[in-house]
Amino acid sequence: MAAKISRRASEVRLKLQKAPIIEAVLDIDCDLPPGQQLSSLEGPARDAYRGRYPKFRTQFHQEHQIEALPDGPPKMFIGRHGVQAFQFVRDDEKQLVQVRLQGFSFNRLAPLGQRAFGGTLRPESDAPFGADADGRRVRRVRL
Repeated sequence: MAAKISRRASEVRLKLQKAPIIEAVLDIDCDLPPGQQLSSLEGPARDAYRGRYPKFRTQFHQEHQIEALPDGPPKMFIGRHGVQAFQFVRDDEKQLVQVRLQGFSFNRLAPLGQRAFGGTLRPESDAPFGADADGRRVRRVRL
């Protein structure tokens, strides 16, 4: 990282040779039908992404709670745990699709270029669930 710094401390200008942005993420949150199980999305998602995202990973989550007691040792409780998402990754590990109950994400690692996802992102056809007749509805899109 090369930086230019002016002589006055109150006027610091940095010019980086490489921007610190290393990943672009497009999150699409959806409302799914009540009772939808993440496990039921695995098969359709594998079918949708197998060709372009050949690597598959399961992402787990686990919550812990620690309670500090005034008259004794702390107590630890294990809260929720289970599968959080399915990840479909390209061979070069620079792009992935993540499917979760709240929606899905497209991630692209650097180098990003002017169009981070290029012509490879097609949420209208790639998403295992989008706005459709089954009561699924896109709630929020974040970049």
